[in-house]
Formats: sequence, structure tokens, C-alpha cells
Amino acid sequence: MSEKAKNKAVFGSRLLSWLLLIACLAGLPAALVFTTMARFYQVAEDELAFNLRMQMQQATDEALRNTSQEEFWCRHFHEKFVEFKDSAAEPGEIIAWLNSQRKLFPDEFEFGFWDATGKQLAMTLKSEYSNDEWREVFGVLCSYGPFLMPVNYSKKLGGSIEIARKVLGRQTLGQMFSGLTDPRAYCLAWLDSAGIKPLVASYFLSCGGAIIFIDQKRFGEYSGLKHVIKQFAEREQIMFGLIDRSTGKPETWHTGASQVSEEFLRVFSICEQKSLNYYELPGHYIGYQYLSPDLRLFVAVQRHLSQSAIYFRATLAALVFLLLMLPLIFYTWRTMVRQMPGRASIRRKLAFLFLFACGIPLLAMAIISQELYSHKRHTLMADARLNSVEMLLSFDRRYSSAVKDVGLSLDKFFADWRQKAHGLVLNEDLCNQVASHISKLDIENYFIISSSSQVIGARDGFIVYSGSMDDLRIDKQ
Repeated sequence: MSEKAKNKAVFGSRLLSWLLLIACLAGLPAALVFTTMARFYQVAEDELAFNLRMQMQQATDEALRNTSQEEFWCRHFHEKFVEFKDSAAEPGEIIAWLNSQRKLFPDEFEFGFWDATGKQLAMTLKSEYSNDEWREVFGVLCSYGPFLMPVNYSKKLGGSIEIARKVLGRQTLGQMFSGLTDPRAYCLAWLDSAGIKPLVASYFLSCGGAIIFIDQKRFGEYSGLKHVIKQFAEREQIMFGLIDRSTGKPETWHTGASQVSEEFLRVFSICEQKSLNYYELPGHYIGYQYLSPDLRLFVAVQRHLSQSAIYFRATLAALVFLLLMLPLIFYTWRTMVRQMPGRASIRRKLAFLFLFACGIPLLAMAIISQELYSHKRHTLMADARLNSVEMLLSFDRRYSSAVKDVGLSLDKFFADWRQKAHGLVLNEDLCNQVASHISKLDIENYFIISSSSQVIGARDGFIVYSGSMDDLRIDKQ
């Protein structure tokens, strides 16, 4: 072999060794930097999408409680007047709050307020009725309730039911106000069957009572639902909106400052047609949720980075790393390929090697730790939800078991007690036997009615009555 061929072979061997060294010290770490940065930004985007779904679920739960404007008004006023009761609020504070709500919901309701003596302190409803007639109305309603606390002025103030029905509607009955404070079936008092007069809500405290007149013609505007969504959006710092499909063309309302873009409208149409709850755009994440046949809830969150931006930043980070490695590349080229003497001391070489020995594992650990954190967070949330459901089911099972135990105990006791009481008239001794057994059980109250005597057994003793059960008169207890 000629000298020239030997030199080429030696140069090729040195070049191959240099390329392998650069691949290990620059190429692989650069790829690791690219992967780390790309995965870091991707996990951040995945967390943003996950948080969007969580916030969407919370907003949906909140919105479903307020899709009915009537239910919203009942809950809104009931909860606030309970706060007034707990804080022993004065009439001035209550009137000021009602006026602030009129500004928040313009022209949707009016109100009147009377103190415990029947004196009118406020009236925003413009009508042809006089103050004396309104006092008669207050006198009637303060005997109907609902009473958030015991009041002592309802018996002192009297009112004409005919005047009250003329002012409020012919269906002015005490039963019409029972739904104002029932969270299971909230409903306003519909006192006018013709629907001309406003709906009524009344709340009575020790300092006085308020009568609120609500315009049912504005229910289709869903102002209560929009108010709740707006509060939630301000708290979470994201844009929520509603789509009303009750008309031919869907109407969109949202909490953002700008108009809904055509791209969003196209996505809403796709979600409606394909029953999708989530959609990704290059610049936004979109959530879409069914509320009622006419209403849809949507949320839009701007992405931190698009997919192309993630790859661009990861590539830029890898290029910066390679630029920092240029001195090493030139140094190894000079010493390994060109066989020129190096000027780096053994101390610097060892420091550089230790830097790589520690830096590369740290990059790998960064990827693993972020992935582990995200996975652990999702796992803990799923476990918390599962444990909550299991706790409720366990409570339900224990309660059902306790009720069954009570039922079995009563069945066994009354089977024996029936034999002892056969042919006897219900008396104090028989009632005491029942009371002695039931006192051991979690039973609030009970009654024992005998068809052959005029005695009614109860938890605290027994009642002797005269007359019939249809016309009962108590003689002693």
C-alpha cells in the first residue's frame, strides 16, 4: 500500500472517530434538548386542555341550576334574604341591596318594603293603587309568608283579601307562596292566571317584609343564567358564552369584548351536528355543552402555543445548544482530525465531562418528572372523584341498612305486641310498651290510632279525644 493510501485510511479513521464523538457529545444531547422542549410545551398544552374540560364541567353544573329564570330568581332572593336573617340586617341595608339588583337587572323586577308596623319604606312599582291599598296587600301577605324567622307582627296587621286579589291577581292564596323557599321545587307565586300582572315573591324578617314583582315576559332573555356565567368567567379569567337556538337563527352571547368569529360559529355548527363536547383549533381550545333543547354553553381558551410554534421553539433550543457546542466541535476537529496540539488542561476536560455526565440525566429527569406530575395529578383527581362517589354510596347503603333494621325490629315487636293487645282497648299501658321500644330506635315521632277507643298514642304520651276523627276535639293530653 502506498504512503498516500495509508494517509487517507488514517485520516478517514480519525474523521469517523470525530464524527462519532460529535454525535455523542453534540448530536444526541441536541436531540434530547429538542425532545425535552417539545414535550415540555406539549404537556403544558395538555394541561390547559384538561383544565378547560374541568372548568367546562364546573360551569355546566352551575349553569344547569339556572337555566330556568324563575328558579334563578327564587334561589337568588332566598339565599340573600337568609343572609339578611343571619346578619340581622336593617331595612336600609335590604332596600339598598334590592336597588343595586335593579341596576344589575334593569326593568326586570320592582319591589316594595314595609317595616314591622306596616309602614311603607320603599316602593318602586308604578301603579294606580294607593299606599293604603298596598298596606292591605302587605297585611294579607305577611300572614301567608314565607317566614325566614318567627315574626310577631303578622297577627297585628290585618288586610283585605279582596283588595289583595284586585292588586295582585285572583289566585292570591297562601299555597302559592310555598315554593319560594323550597330548594327542591323553587317557583314564584303565579297569582294572575291571565299572565298580565307580574309574578310575586315575598320574604318576611323581624324588621319587616319585602314584596318583589317580577316581569315574566323577560324570562326568555336568561339574564340570571348570563349573570352566573359572567361571574364564573371573571373568576376563571376565560371566555364563556351561550347559544340560544329557540329562534330560527342561533343567537350568540359571550363574556368576551370582541364578536364571535366566523371560525367559532363554524366550530359550533360542527359540534352541534356531530355531538362533540370538545374541539381544537390552531389557536384555541373550544368546549361545547348541551344545557337544554334551546341552550348551549361554550367556552374558548386561547392556546399557549400552536403545534408548529412548539416545534419551532424546540428546534430553536436545539440550535442554541449546538451553537454553544461550536467551541467543542472546533477543538475536537483540530486535535482529532488535524492532529494539532490542544491547549485545554486536564482540569477543564474533566469539568466538561462531568458537566455532560450530570446535564444529560437532568434533561431526562426533567421530561420524566413533568410527565409524572401530570399523570399523578390526573390520577389523584380521578381517585378523589371515585372515593367521593364510593363514600356517598356507602352512606346510602348504611342508611338503607339502618332503615331496614328499624323496620325489621318494628315488625318483630308489633307481631308480639299485637297478640298482647288482642281483645284489649288501647290504654296507657299499651302505649307505654310501644313508647319503651321505639325510644331505642331513631324514630322522630309516631301515632297509634285505635278504632275501638278514643285514645291516640304518641311519643310524649297519649291523647284522649271526643267526637269522631273527622270532627276531633281534644279533652286532655
